[in-house]
Amino acid sequence: MVNHRERKLPAWALKGASTWGEPVAQPEWDEDEPLRIRGSSVEELEESDSPRGSFYRRDIGWLGSDMCHSADSSVRCSHYRIKYPTVEGGVNTTLTGVAHFTRGAESHAGYCHGGSMTAVMDDIVGWTAFHVRGECRPWSGFTAQVNCKLMKPIDVSSYLKVIGVVTNWQ
Repeated sequence: MVNHRERKLPAWALKGASTWGEPVAQPEWDEDEPLRIRGSSVEELEESDSPRGSFYRRDIGWLGSDMCHSADSSVRCSHYRIKYPTVEGGVNTTLTGVAHFTRGAESHAGYCHGGSMTAVMDDIVGWTAFHVRGECRPWSGFTAQVNCKLMKPIDVSSYLKVIGVVTNWQ
């Protein structure tokens, strides 16, 4: 399990997230998150502020944990924010967030496994698509195939800003 003390959001995420759009969250996503970004402020969470977390999935009948958002994920996507070009969404709908590649994502000495990088790409594309109609419709689709070419290695413990943009919609 990833200890949230290992997670220290970089300054660029703390300062910039409020400009990325409206927050997107599911009950389990921030269960271990010590900080919540609201508007232009950052608040430290108390134990009592924690959402129902992993119980949410169990309570609705799911069997596993969230691969990219739960506390024990090897690569952790968080602080997703959505910005719509119009109230209907559509082309230029943009989802921005933070991906933290923990030590659990390591494959080769100091570098992340390609599967962890691909999981982040799949997640950001999926959640961007869930918002294409101007509102969040989780699980309104699924990934049928992923083809990618990884261009550069990612160091373990890196934080990356991830952005998904709708460029075409039919």
